[in-house]
Amino acid sequence: MTSKEYISLLKEKQSEHQEQIEVVNYCKRNNILFTAVPNGGKRHKKTAFDLKKEGVSSGFPDMIIFKRGDILFLEMKQRARTLKSGKNSISHTKLSDNQKVWIQELESRNFNVCVAYGSDEAIKSIKEFMKD
Repeated sequence: MTSKEYISLLKEKQSEHQEQIEVVNYCKRNNILFTAVPNGGKRHKKTAFDLKKEGVSSGFPDMIIFKRGDILFLEMKQRARTLKSGKNSISHTKLSDNQKVWIQELESRNFNVCVAYGSDEAIKSIKEFMKD
């Protein structure tokens, strides 16, 4: 196995959380203004209730990337994994109904929206967005 194949295998096993950390680190290294939206994860019911009252909305994209006069909404999804059978597991890569609604709403208002399957795809989209 080559080192490139080994790295590819490791990335295939990364969680969405780990993939997003790679994107965050890329943005920091390249002085890109961004913020992450803490919508996911398990919370106590009271905390979830309080956040919802404060305006947290299920399905909103994971990250917002800023460029002078422009915004990119980035939804991170875990890249598909190859199962022992050779088939791709896509259970963690599907958009929820709430995510679909948010993406449609943002696109209908002419915002830039990207659904990225893995950190490599996200970084490629950010690079393209940041071009003048």
